[in-house]
Amino acid sequence: MPTNLADAAANFAAVWSHQDTAHEAAPALQCVEVDALVDLLRAAGAKDTTVACWLDAHAGSASECQGHRTRPGAEPSPST
Repeated sequence: MPTNLADAAANFAAVWSHQDTAHEAAPALQCVEVDALVDLLRAAGAKDTTVACWLDAHAGSASECQGHRTRPGAEPSPST
């Protein structure tokens, strides 16, 4: 079990970086939830391919999705 924030973040990124997880969970999330998740994944050290996988899995399932404020390679968006 992680004992500090850095270990917990690395564990989070490892667990939530699986493509199967993205394809199962992303369709159930709202756009703002996916944005928050990919910002956290990126901050935790996840690869751009992981971020792209989450965004693609979500966009493919959300007909009302108009795109996201966060894209692979971008800095995490500041909270508003």
